[in-house]
Amino acid sequence: MATEIRWSNNAIKDYHSTIEYLLIAWNEETAVRFIEITEYKIRQISSHPHIGIRSFHADNVRSVLITRHNRLYYRIISEEIIEIANIFDTGKILPKTSSNREVKKYLHNQTFSPIFALQ
Repeated sequence: MATEIRWSNNAIKDYHSTIEYLLIAWNEETAVRFIEITEYKIRQISSHPHIGIRSFHADNVRSVLITRHNRLYYRIISEEIIEIANIFDTGKILPKTSSNREVKKYLHNQTFSPIFALQ
């Protein structure tokens, strides 16, 4: 039985910020791959909540590696509910020559996959 996944406001902000960064610093293909990997990891967590590495600070907090530079932290609230707490990005250094105008245009015209509705 799959567990319901809920996203904290911080996690949503982190997720979108990471996608924006990947579009600026890398390319659309890298951003789409990040989205696909994130969705896959969330499906795994939904089916197997204890798959992540347990936090030393709280028994109900766990994390999984999304990419080499991104780790997703989640909280097991109950057997039925998991909250995505945040996505920690260790590799976010923006290039000085990037343009945010193209990223905003891209994000405005895209419909991101419905990972927020996974249940």
